[in-house]
Amino acid sequence: MTKIGQQTNVCFEIKHHKSNVDYLAAIEAEEIDYTFMCPFQQSKHNDKYEPIIRDEKSHIKGIIVANKSSGIKQLSDIENETFVAPFGTAFGASLLNKSYLDINGIDLPVRYVKTHQNVYRIVATDPSIIGGGVFLTYQREDENLRSQLTIIAETLEFPAHPFSASTKLPNSEVQDIQQAWLNLRQDDRHASMLRSAQLTHPIPANYTRDYASIKELNLQQYLQ
Repeated sequence: MTKIGQQTNVCFEIKHHKSNVDYLAAIEAEEIDYTFMCPFQQSKHNDKYEPIIRDEKSHIKGIIVANKSSGIKQLSDIENETFVAPFGTAFGASLLNKSYLDINGIDLPVRYVKTHQNVYRIVATDPSIIGGGVFLTYQREDENLRSQLTIIAETLEFPAHPFSASTKLPNSEVQDIQQAWLNLRQDDRHASMLRSAQLTHPIPANYTRDYASIKELNLQQYLQ
């Protein structure tokens, strides 16, 4: 953010919240000017925050995995398994996957296990459990673990977390911030910095094009 501030003459104060609950309360109260926002929260708070930048090549797709020895190869093979996910508000691993199961008429007991890594390891050791993750974290696991799992379903795919601005901010400032991100992409010297921000290929975000359709899924009903 230092580079963005230098280009735009804006001084950023980085604030770390004690918990996700505190962060969401600050979003609700519109106490934050700029934030990297979960796609679900962006769709929920589009009246308060506008997505201005996202990564061109980064997307979130929920996946449902089963133990390879369980014999479960598709949704129709599911009987009375338990569904595990990292935590209730996880956009891809929990909300998108629970919506997908619901749309397909599958109602399972749910257990939260804190991390994506825990999901994959629990499923790998217990054929009576299926789990929710996202394609990116699944790909990061070593081949030995992945060889014990089968992807039995994939959800719709959405652009990953946008960098969003409060709608209370001056349009001129927001446009300058957006352009500053785009300028960084044009200079190879900033490539490693953009990778660390998980915005390797920044492009302008557009709420209607990128995130509006999330509202149609009514994911709020799956929060726990």
